[in-house]
Amino acid sequence: MSTNTSEQGFWRQRQFQGRPGQVITFVLAAITLYHLLYAADVFEYLKIYLFGAHRGMSYAMVLLMTFLLVPATRKAPLNKLPWYDVLLAILGLLPTLYFFFFYNSLLGKAYPSMLEQVLAGLIMLLSLEAARRTMGWPLVLLGGFFIFYSMQAEIFPSFLHAKNYSYARMAFYLFMSPQGMFGVVMEIFSTIIIVYLAFARFIQDSGAGEFFLNLGFSMLGHMRGGPAKGAVVSSALFGTISGVAVANVTTTGTFTIPMMKKAGYPAHFAAGVEATASSGGVIMPPVMGAVIFVMAEVLDISYWTIAMAAFIPAFLYYLGIYWQVDFRAATAGLKGLPRAELPRLGETLRKGWYYLLPIAVLVYVMGVLGYTPVKAGLYALISVVIINCFRKGSRPTFSNVTKSLSGASANFLQIAPVAGVVGIMMGAVGLTGLGARLSAGLVDLAQGNLLVLLLLAAATPYILGMGLDVITIYVVLSIFVAPAMVNMGVFPLAAHLFIVYWAVTSFITPPVCVATYAAAAIAGSSIFKSGFQAMRLGIVAFLVPFFFVYNPALLLKGSIQEILWVTFTSIIGVIALSAALEGYLLRKCSLWERLLLGAGGLMLMIPERITDFVGAGMVVAVFGLQLSQHLAQRRAAISLKSVNPQENLEPEIRKEL
Repeated sequence: MSTNTSEQGFWRQRQFQGRPGQVITFVLAAITLYHLLYAADVFEYLKIYLFGAHRGMSYAMVLLMTFLLVPATRKAPLNKLPWYDVLLAILGLLPTLYFFFFYNSLLGKAYPSMLEQVLAGLIMLLSLEAARRTMGWPLVLLGGFFIFYSMQAEIFPSFLHAKNYSYARMAFYLFMSPQGMFGVVMEIFSTIIIVYLAFARFIQDSGAGEFFLNLGFSMLGHMRGGPAKGAVVSSALFGTISGVAVANVTTTGTFTIPMMKKAGYPAHFAAGVEATASSGGVIMPPVMGAVIFVMAEVLDISYWTIAMAAFIPAFLYYLGIYWQVDFRAATAGLKGLPRAELPRLGETLRKGWYYLLPIAVLVYVMGVLGYTPVKAGLYALISVVIINCFRKGSRPTFSNVTKSLSGASANFLQIAPVAGVVGIMMGAVGLTGLGARLSAGLVDLAQGNLLVLLLLAAATPYILGMGLDVITIYVVLSIFVAPAMVNMGVFPLAAHLFIVYWAVTSFITPPVCVATYAAAAIAGSSIFKSGFQAMRLGIVAFLVPFFFVYNPALLLKGSIQEILWVTFTSIIGVIALSAALEGYLLRKCSLWERLLLGAGGLMLMIPERITDFVGAGMVVAVFGLQLSQHLAQRRAAISLKSVNPQENLEPEIRKEL
């Protein structure tokens, strides 16, 4: 099996050749198939009632395959399976299968037996080790802290101070309680996440990536800076389904980055465009890389509510990238690609319009019919398979279905160990009552200042982001940080989207910018130079979360007039800010023009009427000056042409004539 990529970087997986490789592939395919059958209620139809026991079986598969496939260190060889990993894989089956087979009896217990205490300790240690191999040390340290905290909370000061609990009591709560490791987080991972990973893998393997690439380039490739604009659109379309930044970069970037470089963009700029556009897929409806479905479960609101609310900020994010790309192309004199070298839009849609059907099915089934995220994901997946049945090149065969199922399972293994560690954290919070005190403590730490609290919340993904994916960061912070924001009066959906946006920024911000790492590797550019360029391109992601927290009209909460006004001023503000960053509007800008455009753009994006009018005045002043100069040059050129059409004309004016 080949090395896979993940949100965390280039994920190292053991490679097995021949018969062992085939066995591993079939096992991985069986894991995904089992989860899909459970999600489709096939076991209930067969009178096999798993309910909560399913979580034990799911995690047994995760631990087994993690230790068999993921080496203990980055330097470990990929062609050998050491004895200690076989031992760890077997040990991982003991507590998880015990939970699976004795689930009903565990529900009625009030205190763990000695065996159960041993199994609880074993699964906690194995979960931490599995997370270390797939996610790195930050999550392991967090999980270890909460285990220690549960037994030694009395030594902590202030709001962290709580009652100590014995190991036996902690083991019972973390291992056997529905609020512990096999609680709601494990349920989300073993149903929603795996279903949408399978959906994304099937649609990717069906050739949708090539369609989205062709669609973006057929629409925008001929325009000024066309290759970069095409990359923005195609990466957004593919990214919303995948939701995995590095996977998006390595899928679309291998094509878009060389095209941008060929068109004249510097290597670090091309890498920045691809990294930023790919990372934004997780904030772009309708799929948002499955985060939207987890959020719907956590907030207990409809999918449609989140999808509609998330659209305007995501649109502003990509609008900022688009205009920076355009202004950079104008500054450097970069042209689009000849239409003869580009796919035709009509032909592209004719050959691949059906790739849009699964997304339409997903939106309709969940948004209109009101089905659960799991059932909607299943219908979307089934629609992909049905569509492929009518296409000669991708008709389902045993081989390609097995490949897609095993690929989905491999992607699942990259993040699934998170469920166990986050379950440890949630169990410790429930056992010690830390949740309410932590929320109050964060508010006290911010001294009642919402901006300070938001800055603390914004910094947290950078600590967790060193090796974690967006879903993991969101799940953790939705437990610990979002309640504090809500307690200070923040609209709940705004608080949760704030977390997701800052998780996205952690993937493009040096030094730990995993999406930029992948893009820079393809472009052959400096990681830090590419990372800082990505930050400039993604500037909206750093700003707009603060704006929709203070005024959720950007999330469609408010009157129609207010929503339209805030949206309009934000669009103008984003364009002005992009012009300031690139130093070009109708022509190259002077320093004072860039300062006015930047300040005016920021003030227009702030959702307040006073700042809107002041910012509009600044932007209009610069635009009016440049427009008047442009018209004066045009009149002068026309006058000069009447005397001598070909002499003494500036190249740009001559071209215009």
